[in-house]
Amino acid sequence: MFVAAYGISVEKSNQCIFSTGKRASDKLLEQVHDFIISLGNEWAARTKRRGEILYIYGEDPLDIRKISSYPSGSDKLRGVGGDVIYLEEAA
Repeated sequence: MFVAAYGISVEKSNQCIFSTGKRASDKLLEQVHDFIISLGNEWAARTKRRGEILYIYGEDPLDIRKISSYPSGSDKLRGVGGDVIYLEEAA
């Protein structure tokens, strides 16, 4: 819920979530997307999911908010980050 709230509240935000695996990262992003859609048709029309990235479009055309969810063990992850980084189940 915090990821969704930050995404709809902070303009031009970029959040990055690292999960334990591919299925966990997909499910987490799906839950964030479902939570935003549950807020009403206005937010449902402003969100679009493309693979591992959820885009939220603000009222300003330049206001694009991005929530990325990646599996932590991927060998191909290089140079990803954001304004806020979440480490799911970090030890």
